[in-house]
Amino acid sequence: MELRASRKSVTFAPTPRQIAPTPKQAAPTPTPRQAAPTPTPRQAASAPTPKQAALTPTAKQAAPTPTQVAPTPTPKQAAPTPTPKQAAPTPTPKQAALTPTPKQAAPTPKQTTPTPTPKQAAPTRPDPDRIRGAILGFALGDALGLQVEGDDKFAIAERHPEGVALPYRGAYRGYESNDWTDATDFTVLVMRSLAAYFSGATDAPMADFAVRVVRWHRNGFPELGDTGGLTPEGVVARAAAAPGFMRDPEAASRVVSAARPENGALIRIVACAATIAPADWAALYCRATHHDPRCAASAVALAEMCAALVRLPPGAAVDPGTATEPVRAGRGRLADEAHREDYSRRLIATKALAEMALGEREGRSFTLKTLACAMWALRRLIKTTDYTAGFFRETLRELASEGGDASANCAVAGAVLGAALGAGALPEDWLAALPHLAWLEKEIKDFIDEVSKTWDE
Repeated sequence: MELRASRKSVTFAPTPRQIAPTPKQAAPTPTPRQAAPTPTPRQAASAPTPKQAALTPTAKQAAPTPTQVAPTPTPKQAAPTPTPKQAAPTPTPKQAALTPTPKQAAPTPKQTTPTPTPKQAAPTRPDPDRIRGAILGFALGDALGLQVEGDDKFAIAERHPEGVALPYRGAYRGYESNDWTDATDFTVLVMRSLAAYFSGATDAPMADFAVRVVRWHRNGFPELGDTGGLTPEGVVARAAAAPGFMRDPEAASRVVSAARPENGALIRIVACAATIAPADWAALYCRATHHDPRCAASAVALAEMCAALVRLPPGAAVDPGTATEPVRAGRGRLADEAHREDYSRRLIATKALAEMALGEREGRSFTLKTLACAMWALRRLIKTTDYTAGFFRETLRELASEGGDASANCAVAGAVLGAALGAGALPEDWLAALPHLAWLEKEIKDFIDEVSKTWDE
């Protein structure tokens, strides 16, 4: 997630979630929550028309068209074997993680979404409380980190001598007190898109997600009082404004985001951990806007990490093996050796927060830097037996004190911690501080109701 000027666009008016503009923002006119946005050339995106049908193939399509990169197999289709020119197919509700042949075990340079190996497959049914914990933990980390977003640790220590915490008073960067950012909003969009697919409301999940992104960008969430959308991080804003984005988001966004390894895709995919094919779904929702292979690698690694945690038996400890397969799955998405070495260095060799240089302005939203924060949180879990709200609280406070893209960094760490601890072990006072907690809880419940129908298929 890039350093965003505010939850609302610089052209949007402040609301209870938008109290004060950032230094670079023109002073907006207040509205009940959000003013209707005036899209910039990069933000503009046309509303869907009847002729803008999703180009993701239907059940009757046996072969992809030139613009269809990831065809969905029909019930009568056998799972296709990826070729160097083929991306992995979009998973269906009845598809378990596919077993590769020996020649499919390692991706070719052009394979961005290889078939998961047997060790990557979800071993057991997910625990609904741990799924709630992952998503609520994500929102808590997002809200906590927002108040120090963009700062370095020295400025944070001066402004917060007693440390960063929730709840806090006052608005920050145009958001109302204790609110989350567009990262949690996008997590909700993915949950809604997955639920629509699993319920049969759509057979084109990527195009469905693209339409939701554009509508959110224009209207926000009206049920929360939004009258305008927000400004998403840079890559997403450019992708949503690309011609044809709602028809074929993968093709349209490739033009503007091919080599930008930002963390916008990483911070939307936590809900994919609840599916039977976490890596495939994470890669699919990544490709809607982000095309640097490091984005897919980090999204897959986080999805598999959370998937392993939400499937832990009740009372089980987190052991070192929990990280092994997720790290391997992400690295397998990288063909460039320099990318693979950097990935390994950040996730395996780098262990101390001070070594991560989170507060440096250069590359603060680099997707592997944010993923390293999730790995740091997982290491903390492996070393402790204190699976309590206090552990969750102190771990995120320590991470937030490093600054940088703190809302994204704390969000992914909060998801990992919440998946391991479960919703019942999250800090109650922090949860109570979230201004839209009841709304988010309902979104999570609706999502679990739909995705759980696929767990025994």
